[in-house]
Amino acid sequence: AFGLSGTNAHVILGSPPRGAVATWTPPNCSVADAPRHWIDDAPSFAQLWKRRWEPMQARGPTRPNTRATLLDANQTIAGLIQQVQKHLLGHNNDQHFVLSEGAEASGSAPSSTAFALASFLECARAEQPDRWLSLSTGDVPSGGDVLDANWVWYRGGVAYVPTLQALTADDQAAPLAPSGRWLVTGGRGALGQAVSKWLVANGVEVVTVGRTPDDGTLEWGKHAVCDVANPVARQSLLDAYGPFNGAVHCAGAAPSALIRDLSSDATEALLDIKVGAAQWLDDVVSGPLILFGSATAWFGRAGQSLYAAANAALEGIAANRHERGQPALCVVWGPWSIGMAEGMRLPVGASSMTAREGIAALERAWCHRPNCCVFSFQPQTFLGPQAERSTWLRPWRVQTDRVPHDAENLEALVGRIAADVLGAVETLHASAGFADAGLDSIMAVELAERLKHRTGVALAVTAAFDHPRVDRLAKHLRERLDPSKRDLRVADARAPSDEPLAVVGLALRLPGASDADTLWRRLIDGERTLGPVPDSRWPAESVPAPGRTGGFLTDIDQFDPERYGIAPREAASIDPQQRLLLDVCAEALERQGSPTPADGSATGVFVGIAERGYLRRFNDGGTVGYPDAWSGTGNEPSFAAGRIAHALGLEGPAIALNTTCSSSLVALDLARKSLQSGECDRAVVGAVHLILSPDESAYLAELGALSSTGACHSFDARADGYVRSEGCAALVVRRLSDAQRDGDPILALVRATA
Repeated sequence: AFGLSGTNAHVILGSPPRGAVATWTPPNCSVADAPRHWIDDAPSFAQLWKRRWEPMQARGPTRPNTRATLLDANQTIAGLIQQVQKHLLGHNNDQHFVLSEGAEASGSAPSSTAFALASFLECARAEQPDRWLSLSTGDVPSGGDVLDANWVWYRGGVAYVPTLQALTADDQAAPLAPSGRWLVTGGRGALGQAVSKWLVANGVEVVTVGRTPDDGTLEWGKHAVCDVANPVARQSLLDAYGPFNGAVHCAGAAPSALIRDLSSDATEALLDIKVGAAQWLDDVVSGPLILFGSATAWFGRAGQSLYAAANAALEGIAANRHERGQPALCVVWGPWSIGMAEGMRLPVGASSMTAREGIAALERAWCHRPNCCVFSFQPQTFLGPQAERSTWLRPWRVQTDRVPHDAENLEALVGRIAADVLGAVETLHASAGFADAGLDSIMAVELAERLKHRTGVALAVTAAFDHPRVDRLAKHLRERLDPSKRDLRVADARAPSDEPLAVVGLALRLPGASDADTLWRRLIDGERTLGPVPDSRWPAESVPAPGRTGGFLTDIDQFDPERYGIAPREAASIDPQQRLLLDVCAEALERQGSPTPADGSATGVFVGIAERGYLRRFNDGGTVGYPDAWSGTGNEPSFAAGRIAHALGLEGPAIALNTTCSSSLVALDLARKSLQSGECDRAVVGAVHLILSPDESAYLAELGALSSTGACHSFDARADGYVRSEGCAALVVRRLSDAQRDGDPILALVRATA
């Protein structure tokens, strides 16, 4: 970008020295006067960009059979974003959104609402790369075809699409000459202070405003504490310091959240700061109005949809003001080296600008009002495969230097890029887990973007969580690059309905027996394993006598959370039933000979479990609540199967069920049907029961269901009830033919279930 002041040229270029020294000579400037800068191999010096609207050639290609959603043009931007969010989350197919604003919206540029929605969808494409999402705005004709473009703006019966155009030194208008009293929002921020210093140097009286009080470090102008998102506070500011001859709107925030996680409160709060304040400035400022936007609004980025939409709306405000004959500029900024972008990891192919370079570019950008993008980047590297998908980036056809598809190269690539995202010195090993290495959701978005740029494969932003190890993500990449490499783990054909199941693994915890051999020996010897309620459970006298005896497990508090990647603090909030079931299922798989974690094996999990009162121990007899963030998932039985599958790396059906006394048999029946249908090629079937609260024992004793003699006499005249007991067991089952083929230890056969 060039900032012109007299005959001085300020050039905003790429990172230092990886390219060549070059010069640019502005009009009326000699080569000797022109500064020199190191640059990357970028197209000329075109670092100022403009959004141009070009009519589509003829009618353009169409997208038949695409779902169209009509948006309510009378809604606010926040309401429309929430409507689009709802449709994006409620449907998985391609979608075309229509915002029909009528002939009254046919100005020289789209409305601020249209800008906001287009940028919101640009980010949605980054989050959901396998879907085609498009938008039509303006005076949209009824019943027309859906054109094959990300955003189509209709005006006067003509369909226009945005294109990206590099600006040259010849595209100039009258320079900015600030005077009088100016308001700078976000004045305590780094960008606000840089702008204020520049205005003061030009003889302008500056009033800065922000939510943070002046700490005495401001060396110029006046500072007022004001939340520009609050209409009452804005009016008080105007009464105290107005009128204003000009304004620079720097205030804002940069929240990061995927579209699925956006809340209505967050949406409205950010739009109030960026858009609401800009609309107020448009009303009260008599002279030049400069709005600070972000290049995210143009190029989109996963996790930045709300931020992009709020910044994009500023373009519409500036264009509308410009059309009314009032001076306005929306600067779509790339990253600065100060402010919110300071220290952040930049997209590939982009570089940041210093405060001095940014102010020089601001002077230059004013010549290209009402909107101009100031961003130092190389289209061929920064845009990457996105240039093929986005209508307005197609001038740059990118030839991606793709890596070979073999596992070793892809694993090295994933490990190297993941290490860079994490800030690690060494490449992550193939077996390294992303979560263990410290990868968070924002890093996962960046990892997906970098891998897309390097391989050309548009990955979901959750790819690092769906495939949580280096080798597994590399395998997923290889399958996307070459579908013939895909591992089709579903059975080629359904198993015969009468084929028996083979039990190939077994583990258990029962009173007096921690393995099958000990259980069998105690049964042969006729040993009794009943006893009194352990002191660690509850006072025995709190229940009637029949409830004070049972078969109880010992050491149910013993658990190694680190084995499963669970934090000790979280483990303490997890129901001991879930912990015990996880341990026993892991042991059953190990006894079959499978490693744990099982690295994505097609294994189903079917377990019987019910809530037994562990959560009540945290509530002192009051209303049952959740004392911390983990107690909800840790005590809701339905999470047990998913926890086992996640911790052990099992990818198959995961079902937790409660059919009271038949839970184990129903779980086994579901496993048999899943194996026979080909849903999985192995299943873990288990159940658990612990007596963690006296409530049920007291109820059953009062009911007369418990034995007064402390013994079960099944099918006997002496029977007077039953004795409650605890236990946990798990089986690993496979189709018999599969078990025989793979040489699994066959402990028993299950010939039928019902």
